[in-house]
Amino acid sequence: MKRKIRFSLLFLMLLLSGLTVHAESKGYLVQFREGLVSNTEKYQWKAIDEQKGIYLVEALDSLQGLEEYIEYLLPNQEIFLIEGKQNRMSSFSLQKTESDFEQWQLQMIHAEDWWNLETYGNSVKIAVIDSGCSFHEDLQPNLLEGKNYFKDNNDVTDTIGHGTHVSGIIAAEMNEFGINGVAPKAKLVPLKCFDSGETTYMDEIIEAIYDAVDVYQCNIINMSWGLKKDNLFLKQAIEYAHEKGVILIASVGNDGTDELFYPAAYDEVIGVGSVGKGKERSAFSQYNTSVLVAAPGEQVYSTGKDGAYEYLQGTSQAAPFVSGLAAVVLSAKEEMTPTEFRQLLTESAEDLGEIGYDNHFGYGLVNAEALLETLMNTMECYTSPINTTDSDSYILIQNNTNVELNCLSIFSRFENRNFLGCIQTKVTLLPKEKTILKTEKGKESLTHVLWDDLECLTPLSVKREG
Repeated sequence: MKRKIRFSLLFLMLLLSGLTVHAESKGYLVQFREGLVSNTEKYQWKAIDEQKGIYLVEALDSLQGLEEYIEYLLPNQEIFLIEGKQNRMSSFSLQKTESDFEQWQLQMIHAEDWWNLETYGNSVKIAVIDSGCSFHEDLQPNLLEGKNYFKDNNDVTDTIGHGTHVSGIIAAEMNEFGINGVAPKAKLVPLKCFDSGETTYMDEIIEAIYDAVDVYQCNIINMSWGLKKDNLFLKQAIEYAHEKGVILIASVGNDGTDELFYPAAYDEVIGVGSVGKGKERSAFSQYNTSVLVAAPGEQVYSTGKDGAYEYLQGTSQAAPFVSGLAAVVLSAKEEMTPTEFRQLLTESAEDLGEIGYDNHFGYGLVNAEALLETLMNTMECYTSPINTTDSDSYILIQNNTNVELNCLSIFSRFENRNFLGCIQTKVTLLPKEKTILKTEKGKESLTHVLWDDLECLTPLSVKREG
């Protein structure tokens, strides 16, 4: 009885404040208690996640008589991209040799140290919840099918350019033109929740988060957007993704104040602030407890929606540098949890500002070199993901010990999960040295395992697939 009275009062409060609510929202988000409401089709609600009982309701009167079954009910809030037109600088195309010089951000975070280990974020899936991603030859090899939450189809054409720019920072292909992403072999899943107005509503956002986890099985979610009010439905979606082992990364905001933006302010999310070329805090970057680390966010050159390239700046550009770094780390150690990555990230960051943690830089500037060194210290022997050239498939092995290791390398081939055969090679790994092992490239799927003890076959590294 108390529950029914409480929701009756909530209905009255929402109805009385309707003009204010509708100025900032588009309908209402409702979550029903598990298993208590069935046959929802007759109400013509939009299902956000039927298994979790979450729906978008246009009018409150459609909930009359169901008050006792409602767990939560909130206005469907408006959300803004964290990057404004005032930060748009220019749009033009450069040759590879020139754009390498322009990508000073990659040098600042030492991204190339991971590439030297032939580790490029291989096959790690990153959901980019943003304005979509337009066709771009520097992105196309790494683009997977996504979703348009406005049209309920897979047309993720970017009318703003924000999502395309963010995607290039993460995973532009390493080729003979354009730019390099931090993780140039990671896979991008564009989930289009923003359109030409540069705003969206909470229902699209939380549906995209749940889909990133349950439908697309993404390892990382990049969120270069935010709102200034905590939201229960957003928090639940973030908690769910974190529990499922997804690394969550968000920009902290561009107001240049100490005001919090969500989701960056949630404990489960890695909030990223921006620094410039001189490693000073960007004037637009928020400074508060949501800042866990900092990354370069000024004059960032990346892919544009028209197939060219452009400079943008903002914490929206800082966050994807960390998402790309997360991808290369996961391609090195697939079983790493969000908590472990967070610890690795903060412990390896270059301290800026006050000694230790501070609200301007968090734990400091992300440092791929220091992060790599910390991770390698936990591995006796490192094996890269399987990479390919026009003729070969290969792996890189690094012996991190001070002694010579005699090992057995096994490349195995499979077709439709049926074992076709393997190639075994005895290998001597010199201390602190790298070794490249090659095998003929084929259409079959390929795995590699490195064994330490040639008699007992003790695995020395994780199995790699390609």
